[in-house]
Amino acid sequence: MPESQGVISGTVFLIILFLFIPVPFLSCFMESNVKGSLTTSLRHKLLLPAMASMPLLMVCFTNFGNTVIVVPKPFRVLLGMHLDLGILYYVYMGMLAVFCSNTINILVGINGTEPGQALFISGSIILFNLLELNETQCAIRRRL
Repeated sequence: MPESQGVISGTVFLIILFLFIPVPFLSCFMESNVKGSLTTSLRHKLLLPAMASMPLLMVCFTNFGNTVIVVPKPFRVLLGMHLDLGILYYVYMGMLAVFCSNTINILVGINGTEPGQALFISGSIILFNLLELNETQCAIRRRL
């Protein structure tokens, strides 16, 4: 079956990808001075998550170059229902990956914030989806 062959090649690709991502940053691991330590820390906090988001960005790019987003309701009066970001979409997605990884790392040391953060994020996603579903149902009713 062709589907099983794709799983094997996809697994090999991901293993090779994750093994070779640190190769460009090997010199960062070898530095031991204080100034280099700060620079290395910044590189790890910014460049590694950005490099790790490359597979995600490549999937977004190969998805027929679709860079259209749905504008949140308060801004639809100014920007319309959909907005095509073009190349800024990929910049946004890369910055989002860096932001999310650093936010979680900052909050890791405070007890109880991780479940609260997960609850807040899941609640906001549920609220957004309910609002969008309500709008879709209203539009369907108007058509009928």
